[in-house]
Amino acid sequence: RTSYVVAMCCLSIIAYTCIGFSAVSALGLVGLLTISSSATAFVDVLVDATTARLAKCHPGQACDLQTAIRMAQATGGIVSSAIKGTLVSVLSPRGTIMSSALCVVVVLVPVLRGWLPEERLPGKCCTVSLKACRQNTSLPLAAAFLTLIAVTLFVSQTFLPGWRTRAAVVAVCSVCVVACAYKVFSKISPYLWKTSALLFLRACFQPGLGESMFVWMSKDPNGPRFTPELLGLADCFGFAGLLVGVVIFNKYLRNWKYRNIFLLGQLLVILVQFMDLILVFRWNLHMGLPDIVFFIGDETFDMAVERTFYLPLIVLAYKVCPSHLEATIFSTLIATSNLGFDCGRYLGVALAEAWGIVGEDFQHLPHGIISKALFRLVPIPFILMLSPSFTPDDPIPTDPSPADEDPTKRKANNEDRRELHEQSSRHG
Repeated sequence: RTSYVVAMCCLSIIAYTCIGFSAVSALGLVGLLTISSSATAFVDVLVDATTARLAKCHPGQACDLQTAIRMAQATGGIVSSAIKGTLVSVLSPRGTIMSSALCVVVVLVPVLRGWLPEERLPGKCCTVSLKACRQNTSLPLAAAFLTLIAVTLFVSQTFLPGWRTRAAVVAVCSVCVVACAYKVFSKISPYLWKTSALLFLRACFQPGLGESMFVWMSKDPNGPRFTPELLGLADCFGFAGLLVGVVIFNKYLRNWKYRNIFLLGQLLVILVQFMDLILVFRWNLHMGLPDIVFFIGDETFDMAVERTFYLPLIVLAYKVCPSHLEATIFSTLIATSNLGFDCGRYLGVALAEAWGIVGEDFQHLPHGIISKALFRLVPIPFILMLSPSFTPDDPIPTDPSPADEDPTKRKANNEDRRELHEQSSRHG
């Protein structure tokens, strides 16, 4: 792991240095930022895979591991969100990007000191076995298929003109992702494919309205007319909400069943959407709440709710990963989740166009907010069907319980038990 992280850190430093010291074209800038983002994502996968392995070895501390990681993320996010405006004004955008190289160095130093737990394997264990690759083609094919789905979504949303056609493509791709999860992961564990499907479907049916709310809050004469700098500070309060959400989960919810946690979270997410409606209709002013106070509270509460109930999903994803396949399985699970968020964004854009919320036309903005709130009712049946019946502190059962087992397999198992009982009765 250390060598991978060092290589990715070096790539990021090179990319940030090129942006800071040379005049690059727009295409070159996109390429360099893509390299740095890919390197960051690669390191995130390695850290998550390490955490997943630790969670498998110490299942009782899986929630504590995830809590520590998210608290560190929230603290760093608060600091970065608070100073980014000052950095841009003092150092200029190019200087701010250059300062990101210092952040990479901060990561590189502890990695070189061996903070990542790992052990050196014999040389023969590190050679590629083509025979093993041919015998285990399902995961590479699944990764290639998910990549194809992501490219299809990007191309269709970029080049297809009608919102109905684009929404249909999103629907077809969503069905394909769920089918792929069932085909590949159900062979490994029923908990694995159900977790993958739940990660995807819950994210898929969380549509936004694109940039419509941002434009309305900053430019519409009837809106609060927030400055872009103030809207940028919303990230700071969002990370504060993440910190609050982590504390709430760790103190009060980790002994709840997954199904109850996800149901409560989904209902609160629906409630959060109607808070946008209060701001659009300006009801907060009638309640004596200034726009800025209501907006900060809304952002903080929104992130607290979303992250509080996303944490147990990640804990579940940690625990269902098979041993020695943590990096591959967890990255695939997160890929399905990210595809779900992409589908949700694309559905939100189609929803905005369906209501005519385009440019600076906000006549039907309340209808769009109500529609995206109603969309969030759709995951509730999937939560009831796919959520396991144990708590985040419990280990993954070796055999599914009757409530979690696939109905077809349960029927076959019951028939096998009946035949065994009849045979034993005849012999008796």
